[in-house]
Amino acid sequence: MKALIKRHLLNYIRDRWAVFFSFLSVIIILALFAFFLGNILDVSVPESLQGTDEGSYLVYGWILSGILVVTTVTVPLGFLHVFLKDLEQSQINDFYVSPLNRKTIVISYMVAAALIGFILSMVNFVLSQIILFVLASNILPLFSMLQVIALTMLSTMMFTAIFFYVVTHLKTMNAHANLATLVGTLVGFLCGLYVPIGNLSSMVQTVINALPFMQMASLMRLIYMDDAMNIVFASNHGALSNYQQFFGIEILWFNQPLSMPVLLIISIMWTVVFMVLSFIRLNKFKIN
Repeated sequence: MKALIKRHLLNYIRDRWAVFFSFLSVIIILALFAFFLGNILDVSVPESLQGTDEGSYLVYGWILSGILVVTTVTVPLGFLHVFLKDLEQSQINDFYVSPLNRKTIVISYMVAAALIGFILSMVNFVLSQIILFVLASNILPLFSMLQVIALTMLSTMMFTAIFFYVVTHLKTMNAHANLATLVGTLVGFLCGLYVPIGNLSSMVQTVINALPFMQMASLMRLIYMDDAMNIVFASNHGALSNYQQFFGIEILWFNQPLSMPVLLIISIMWTVVFMVLSFIRLNKFKIN
């Protein structure tokens, strides 16, 4: 299986356009905040801290934590075009001369998707720390970094499992391209990046908060922004609560807050459920 995983990874990396489009949503989000949405976040910081390193630490932490989640969504989904390409062109049949069974061969794509998603997300994370240092003169504490890395691994596994199950129902690369375009367009909205969730109606908030995108974004923000929030809202816990709910750091479902342990359990459940569904799907999966 190791040889297959390496082969899948190399095929993905060699396709520069595939890598580019996996990051297209990230590029679009950065451009939107650079040119249009930055002021929305600036006014959320207490007036005394606007324009300061502390305020920038909070603002950029919110943006970069959301972008990190977007990467864990779009990269695994973008990678899965390798699977559909091999399927559509019948190249996957060439692997049958190996002693590996069909199930192992197809699982290799899932492992490769999760691995490349995690690696590129870590590149994103390192760059985010450089950005924080340059623009806000801060980086995350070491323990927070370790938590973010662990959560990134979980997020990558979760979205790999979800989209692998979805992709096994597709038949062509065109279908995958359309799915990737749709997800890439919506993911920023579903993570509460384009429009803070506090600006949406309660019904829309309930729907979005029930999806894994917003749940993972909330988890990531709780960890990624913990140090910045403690600095900015040290003496104003009421303002902190309002800020967290408006910007999707603490999310509500039917007016009940979802705590970090609850969100973590839900994310693990999403991962396990879709892995089980994927394995059930693979047992029935037929390759001509």
